[in-house]
Amino acid sequence: MPKRRGLAWGARGIGKEIDRDERQAQHLLETGQIKCARKKGGFWVAPLAGLDEEFYGEPSEDDDAAAA
Repeated sequence: MPKRRGLAWGARGIGKEIDRDERQAQHLLETGQIKCARKKGGFWVAPLAGLDEEFYGEPSEDDDAAAA
């Protein structure tokens, strides 16, 4: 599967990508359970490819290169 590009902004946007509501996503973010997410300018942001890898097990291109 091709790696998705782009960013999910805010707990609502991140939650939508991982099938959680805004409140659940906010809890995961605040407790550090979404490793690929960072706060930028006071807003949570996460790369779509990072969320796919973390929650759905899609390997990143870095993992592919390490396996070769």
